[in-house]
Amino acid sequence: MRYQGKVSKWLDSKGYGFVVINGESDIIFAHINDFHNRASRPQVGDLVTFEVVKNSEKGRKAEHIEYVDPQATKSRPKEESRDWSAYLIALVLIICMTGYWMSNKSPKPLSVNEPNFPEPAKPVQAHKQNPSFQCSGKTRCSEMVSCDEAKFYLNNCPGSVTDGDHDGIPCEDQWCGH
Repeated sequence: MRYQGKVSKWLDSKGYGFVVINGESDIIFAHINDFHNRASRPQVGDLVTFEVVKNSEKGRKAEHIEYVDPQATKSRPKEESRDWSAYLIALVLIICMTGYWMSNKSPKPLSVNEPNFPEPAKPVQAHKQNPSFQCSGKTRCSEMVSCDEAKFYLNNCPGSVTDGDHDGIPCEDQWCGH
């Protein structure tokens, strides 16, 4: 026996849904393979006719499903014709975010008041004023014994952390006070 009803729920990603017979409330399982015209995907509210078979595992199942008004399904946009505006908006946002990120990564432009010159390399030669000092692994002010030694380490020894505020004067609190 053939019944008339409508699609009550459809899970397109799964390829199945449910139909109801007009005047009833019980849902009947419907698979995409049971639709006669698969050119257009079922949507909730589509009017259909179908046959009902008993499925021992899942209850009732709709088979030989046909749309009542095939012309109505042809006027619907096909699955392939998507709304590209969402994709376009996403693309524009990605481009804008990339441009913003790149502008923050690029070096600052040079200005007249603030030149952007690299710091000169510190010489690694022996200190001319006091040849008694030599790089022996000291890195902190607490290891130094004088302002001259702190200056020697700052200017000649790699790894020195004697100038915390980077003003060129080492160990200001301990040895080379203001």
